[in-house]
Amino acid sequence: MSYRSRNIRTVSKLLALNTATMVGTMVPAGMTRYVTFVQAGPSPTISRPSSVVVYFASAGVSNQSIGGVRATAGRKLRTLIRTTGVSGYAQGNPMVTIPRKPSLENPLFTIAASKWLFTGASVTSGQVLVQYFEE
Repeated sequence: MSYRSRNIRTVSKLLALNTATMVGTMVPAGMTRYVTFVQAGPSPTISRPSSVVVYFASAGVSNQSIGGVRATAGRKLRTLIRTTGVSGYAQGNPMVTIPRKPSLENPLFTIAASKWLFTGASVTSGQVLVQYFEE
C-alpha cells in the first residue's frame, strides 16, 4: 500500500443554473489533486426536475464558463441523476455518491498542477459535495 496524504478536504457548493462553479482553489505547482468522491443532485430549495446532469471539469483559467465545463476537452465526469420516478433512497434524498465506495488508493479522477476544478448542472440548479486531497 502506498502512502497517501491524510489532509483530506471536503467542499460543498450550490450550483446556479447555467453557471460554472469553482471547487476549491488552484492546484499548487508540483501537486496533483486526487478527487476521492463526489455527491451530486438537484438543489433542495427548488422544485425537483425529473433528472439533472452534473459536470466536473479541469480548467486552466479561474473564470471558466459553463460551456467550457460541459465541453469534452477538460471534462472529468458527467453524470445523469434521475430524481423522480425512482425507488429507494433517491426518492427522499436524490444525492448520488460516485463511486459508491470511495478510496484514497483509487481516486475517482485527478486535477493537474496549476489547474482548477469546476462543476456545473444542466436544466436546474444543483448541489455538490467533493472530497479530495493533494500530494
